Order: sequence, then structure tokens, then C-alpha cells
Amino acid sequence: MFLDRFVTPKQKIIWQKQLFDIKQGASSVDDYINRFRKLKRRVDSEDAFPDDFIIQLFIQGLRPKFAINVQASEPADLDTAMKTARK
Repeated sequence: MFLDRFVTPKQKIIWQKQLFDIKQGASSVDDYINRFRKLKRRVDSEDAFPDDFIIQLFIQGLRPKFAINVQASEPADLDTAMKTARK
């Protein structure tokens, strides 16, 4: 009942836009990862988005100094991309 009332189609669209636009900014890599994971769970709880797409969304939101290293490592999955970003 709770989810039906508060997780409306409009709310899902807002979360999806936030996921597509998320940026690390001045926050730490760990804070960015936590925000990214939270939004991904809300938007793609059934893992319907292709892994490559999610990885690229994650990398695009990182600050350039982190994004370059993660992109160059060609991560196979999101967890690997996140581990690389933390290094």
C-alpha cells in the first residue's frame, strides 16, 4: 500500500531524470556511489537497463579525474566500476 501511494509514475520519472543527470560534484566518491545506487534501485529495481548503459551513466557522473581511470579500466560491471573509482 505504501509503495502504491508514494511511488507514482510521476515520482519514477523524477527519479529517472535524477539518475540520468547525477553528478559527483564536490562530494566524495563514496557519497556519489551511495546516491547513484539509491537512485538506480528506485528506477531500475528489476535490473532491466543494460549493464553497459548503467556503467556509462555512473562514469559520466564522476569527476573527470576519476572518470578517466574508470573508463580506461573497461569495467565489466557496475561493482567493478565503483571499486575502480574508489582507488
